Amino acid sequence: MKSHYCIYILLIFIFSARVNALDLQRYQIRVDEILTQSTVSPNYDNMLALSYQGIDNAAMVEAMIDKVKTDRIPDFTLIKLIRILLNSESYDDTILTGIEHFPYWISQGETQYQYWSENHMIMWMSSEWLLHEHLGRHTTPNLAQRLRHYLALKVEHGFYEFNSPVYYKFTLAGLLNLADFALDNQIKGQASLAAQKLLTQFLLFTTEAGTYAPTTGRAYTEHYRNPGNHGLIYLLTGMGNVPQNPGMDVSFLATSALDMAPVLDSWQASYSGQFMNSHSLAESFTLNSDLTREDRAVFQWSMGGYFAPSVAEDTLWAIDHYDLSEHEAFKNFAGMPNFLQWFADSAATIGATFSRSSVLTGTRLNLYKNAGSALSSMDNFWGGYYGYQQWPIVAVADDIAVWPLSGDVDDWSTYRPYTANTHLPKVLQQDNLALILYWPNTEISLANTFGLGEISTKVNIYWPESEFDEWQQEGRWLVGRKGDSYVAIFRDCTDKVNDIYSCKGDRGRQMWGSYVGNTQTHGSYDAFLDVIRSSSYKESYTWNWKQWQFQYYGRITVGDKSLSYTWK
Repeated sequence: MKSHYCIYILLIFIFSARVNALDLQRYQIRVDEILTQSTVSPNYDNMLALSYQGIDNAAMVEAMIDKVKTDRIPDFTLIKLIRILLNSESYDDTILTGIEHFPYWISQGETQYQYWSENHMIMWMSSEWLLHEHLGRHTTPNLAQRLRHYLALKVEHGFYEFNSPVYYKFTLAGLLNLADFALDNQIKGQASLAAQKLLTQFLLFTTEAGTYAPTTGRAYTEHYRNPGNHGLIYLLTGMGNVPQNPGMDVSFLATSALDMAPVLDSWQASYSGQFMNSHSLAESFTLNSDLTREDRAVFQWSMGGYFAPSVAEDTLWAIDHYDLSEHEAFKNFAGMPNFLQWFADSAATIGATFSRSSVLTGTRLNLYKNAGSALSSMDNFWGGYYGYQQWPIVAVADDIAVWPLSGDVDDWSTYRPYTANTHLPKVLQQDNLALILYWPNTEISLANTFGLGEISTKVNIYWPESEFDEWQQEGRWLVGRKGDSYVAIFRDCTDKVNDIYSCKGDRGRQMWGSYVGNTQTHGSYDAFLDVIRSSSYKESYTWNWKQWQFQYYGRITVGDKSLSYTWK
């Protein structure tokens, strides 16, 4: 009996290994597809695949050189040129001549280039490091320490621009260049681990329908309006369509020797849980204690810590030290005049309302996904404070993403402000249900009084009616089906303004909710509708005599789940 058990275990092991081998084999087949497709219509992105295959296109490289010389954000193209340089010997002189003028780190009086957000940091640092290793270029001060510190933070704690559908590809590019070309074994190894970690979290928030629409600290509207057409998802999983024009992320990964087994093995079709993303802002002071003050400030900026009270002093010192007062990142950071003067007194209440919420570290993330359904959120993240590029909650049904957003929205197709939410909600999530409460800080409503401009506190919901297979209103609920996946949004009102579901006027306190399901969790769409129809809610705004303050209470119950919160 014992020997039969051992044989059984052995067969399971062999079968599992075969499955993993097949996964890697299918992945390599998709890589070959991408490499073949890249030869059809050359562009800045798939030029990486051409040079990898030994196919020359001098005109395209010249065009990239012209772009990098004049671009306001040259590192987006520089990172590609570095990869082409190290993959091919055909363009060495052309590329080196085109990129030799760059200062690869912050210089005195810089007004344009940005070095300090997470993706920019690794693109500049990896490029400078590889030029140093392969061509003997002198480095800017502290590059080795700064780069090793960056990689160690990512491997140990994860990414500040977590789940960003905008910026992950640039961070991935910098990491893959190091993973593939670094000569220093420690840097090469750490970059490989960090790249695997980034891709693993990408897969964690990817649904079985091939959709990537996660809660994130940095995003724009357009990345959620078509979340099912994603080349990297196809390359990693085979889901979705073969990309006709492989993007930057696809081209970098398809030409990389990164070990993909840990990434592919991490895939889960279903998941429900909460986890902490990165370290807290308070922990950063210990983690960054060995850095120079200049570099410490940059790392604080990379985590969104610009003018939060605990880091404001370092920020103002670094701006003065580097003479960055005319840099567009600081002139336009919050889209308001006299920005530095407003936040110089970092302890002021008005400053805290507009500055604390830019910090992205130590964020608790909720994720539920099952087949083609998903619901993800930032747990109780700076409710009432001014928002920046955060997407605090997103619901997914098949290839449709639905989300609430505060502020004025006239047209979703053109809406792309520097800041996303004018005030952030408090979100509580349990599995496939979320309670979403809005109550803007007083300073938001009084912004015009302080000379900061008019700030709308409206809440809007993105609900693309024409994309659903069917949808309807059930009281204060909007309910829709796409394929085998269902989504429902509970609204604070039943208004519609400028063809957008939004409450008329600035209502201040608002209660919203979100619920998802599919054929596996609920059976038919009619059964899902019955659950919504039997749901209940309660909302109140009362004076608490004992605590001598108003409190806002919300509760939502759907099926066997109920969430409530008292906001004081």
